[in-house]
Amino acid sequence: MKEHYIESPDGLRLHVAEAGRPDAPPILFLHGWSQSWLAWSMQMEDARLSAHFRLLAVDLRGHGQSDAPRGADQYQANAPWAKDVHAIIQALDLDGVTLVGWSYGGSVICDYLRQFGTGAISGINLVAPAVLFTKGAPGRWYGPGLLDNAAGGRSQDMHEAIEAMRGLLHACFARPVAQGYFETQLAASMLVRPDVRGAMVRKELAYEPLFASLDSPVLLTHGAKDQVVLPAVSRALAEMIPHARLSGYPDTGHCPHAEDPHRFNRELAAFAAKARREG
Repeated sequence: MKEHYIESPDGLRLHVAEAGRPDAPPILFLHGWSQSWLAWSMQMEDARLSAHFRLLAVDLRGHGQSDAPRGADQYQANAPWAKDVHAIIQALDLDGVTLVGWSYGGSVICDYLRQFGTGAISGINLVAPAVLFTKGAPGRWYGPGLLDNAAGGRSQDMHEAIEAMRGLLHACFARPVAQGYFETQLAASMLVRPDVRGAMVRKELAYEPLFASLDSPVLLTHGAKDQVVLPAVSRALAEMIPHARLSGYPDTGHCPHAEDPHRFNRELAAFAAKARREG
């Protein structure tokens, strides 16, 4: 596994892991709230994806091996996330990249697209994306897995935060995953400071005008048993986004990329190849 450290416009070091073929079409993976690039380990280590694509997985600011600056504005504002992705695409020469965003990573993709457009993009795979919010009615789009644990996950009390993040992670899976994968994700989650988690959930999610104007192929991937980001989100996006295709996973929860990696990787490979050809 190769590693990069990319400097953001505001001087942060952003960690990016790389696998696959360096001369192949690129895929850039963005993880969810309080996670790390290791959420994508079943994609980064997949033989088929590695044989045909250049695979890159970022630690978002405040996560993993990337810098974690102080100040709520570093995470609550939309622009820093957009500029981070843009800096990575430019520094690593990811022309025609397929962006894959899981959960909160979907909103980071939207931040980037709203500011920089789709000129460098071949396709977009939104995986159980946390991109819609209705003020006063969070239960319209988000399930008990998130709503019951989000407040505790922002607590400065370590015991309370661990219990909440463990509860959230358990809620992510409707199908069993390897114990080692679960433990890695929990450990990565607890590397993120509570103030970072708290600031992130206050970021504005107002992307509806963007969805109507998207001109890149979009694959929506969502587990039917998701109790974190409800499947209603991807159904709504399928109506908003021109040319979007919804791929439902009847037996998975919030993590189809980990709960059913064989199907996920197969569909991602086909989508990325087709988007590249038609782009």
